[in-house]
Amino acid sequence: MCFSATASLLTAAITATVGVATMRRTQTWREAPLAAIPLLFAVQQAAEGGIWLALDSAEPGRWPWLLTQVFLLFALVVWPVYAPATALALEPPGWRRHVMQLCALCGVTIASFFAVQLLTVHHEGYISGRHILYRTEVEAPLLPGAIYLFATGMSLCLSSSRAVSTLGLIVVSGSIIAWVFYQDVFVSVWCFFAAASSFIVLAHFEVRARVTARARADA
Repeated sequence: MCFSATASLLTAAITATVGVATMRRTQTWREAPLAAIPLLFAVQQAAEGGIWLALDSAEPGRWPWLLTQVFLLFALVVWPVYAPATALALEPPGWRRHVMQLCALCGVTIASFFAVQLLTVHHEGYISGRHILYRTEVEAPLLPGAIYLFATGMSLCLSSSRAVSTLGLIVVSGSIIAWVFYQDVFVSVWCFFAAASSFIVLAHFEVRARVTARARADA
């Protein structure tokens, strides 16, 4: 997360716990990608917590660079592919699914673009106030960002599943807030909002589990 090592590692621990709970409540393989979202965010937030600790170390070595690559791999490569895949796994046939497929194509394209950037251009994280600033040697034009948001946000918002669409609204709203108020540290702050959305996933599976238990009790 964007505020301190403690905040990042605490968020990682909480989202990992949430992820274990959601994975245990899945009923079909189609629910697994949604249930696993908190676990993936836990790994990402743990990486950022490690960046904080490494940068504060007297002899950080290459740990800041290595952990930065892990964090950015999730932020820039994993999520634009994983988000539309999650929405598609749960979506029945219909027009929404066709748009999600377009989102998935955009996601693979932009993830490939960012993957090449990570492999060929130097990226590194720095502490800037109470945030982690991720710097690169190339400018970030708006078009890749717009494609990224379309792939990750639109695919979720269009879902006929209330939990998935709510997740999408949080992702998009968090993106707007992070861009307006924290543009220089956008990636770090946006991922905090996205990690917070893990509780929507937990609520979805918890409510479903309680409804199922109640139905069995009444049968």
